[in-house]
Amino acid sequence: MLIIMWLKLLILILGVIVGTLFVRYSYQLTQLFGHNSYAERYIGEGGTYSMWKLLGIAVIIFAAWFALS
Repeated sequence: MLIIMWLKLLILILGVIVGTLFVRYSYQLTQLFGHNSYAERYIGEGGTYSMWKLLGIAVIIFAAWFALS
């Protein structure tokens, strides 16, 4: 039980770090991987940057949900 608690805490910390990096460095990620045509089409112009930010927020929410369940 104690190991599971520590594992959940580690996943929470890593999820928050990775999610924050996605949000913070969305411009650099777009420059590295290129523009996403689906994001540009459905979110609008600049949609790739928003996609990285939404993905980062989703990672943070999923990590928190997993850790608190």
